[in-house]
Amino acid sequence: MTRFPILLCCAILSGCQTIPLGWAPSPPPPPQPPTISLFEKIVPDRDAIKQTVLRHIPPGTPMEQAQAMLEHQEFTCHPYTKANLFFGSSDLIPLGVYLPIDVQKRLFLERDRHPIYCRATRHELEEWHLKSFTVLVVLIPDDAHRLCDVEIGLAPKRHPNVTFFQQRPDLHEPLGLPIEAARARMTAAGFRCSEVQAGKPGQDPRSYIHCEAFDEWLLGGHIVRVRLYLDESSLICESKVLDEDSLFDAERCMWLHGDESAAQAVGKATVYPVRLGCRYTLITIGVTIGVTMAVTAMPYGLH
Repeated sequence: MTRFPILLCCAILSGCQTIPLGWAPSPPPPPQPPTISLFEKIVPDRDAIKQTVLRHIPPGTPMEQAQAMLEHQEFTCHPYTKANLFFGSSDLIPLGVYLPIDVQKRLFLERDRHPIYCRATRHELEEWHLKSFTVLVVLIPDDAHRLCDVEIGLAPKRHPNVTFFQQRPDLHEPLGLPIEAARARMTAAGFRCSEVQAGKPGQDPRSYIHCEAFDEWLLGGHIVRVRLYLDESSLICESKVLDEDSLFDAERCMWLHGDESAAQAVGKATVYPVRLGCRYTLITIGVTIGVTMAVTAMPYGLH
């Protein structure tokens, strides 16, 4: 009866002798914060953005010039008016943009000086640009209609395809590659790429290659769409992961993709009606529960 505790203590002591005291695994390095481009490369932080803007547009700059400098950085600007306040407040502060209470109070007190609200979307500079930020810069004038100060609002947005690219860390943007090499890289990662397409009128005039990949799961999926833009030398100069969906994307993901073997194609086609039926059943149940909860929550006087 006493042999087992003794053996256990010996094992513990021998283990203590082989592991140095105070040893602990090294923690993983902290993730690097994202960066955006606004006059220069900066971290998307309210204080950092404010310091950068004031460094490039110092106090005392005429308001017209300050606005023009932000518009040159692809900002859209709206001056404060009472009409904006009552009929189009989203023209001033974009939905989702955070402004601290003290900043909101200050802007309210400065309303008679007609501050100018400028907004822009900035994508992170890391590969595939899968996070973006809505940046609000409020130009506050002084009595001489020159820049006195700025206030900053910020709203981050995560691209819905972040997980897809995180699961493929070896898939890099094919920047600088010729068309066929870029297409080969994307094809190896499961994409299907089109021939070169011309830019549409009224949109980006550059030619591009459109690539799609199926991110499929048991009862659905979505399609990852990437657009690779070409420069004058027919080299890939920019990539853009589109944030858009089309009708029946989930059904397309569950159907044959064309790269299955004969046995896989037969099996997939056989179970397709079952998967489709389960998907629509779950959708119907979810809608029914939602409607029931909404009706139940209504006051009895509305029944």
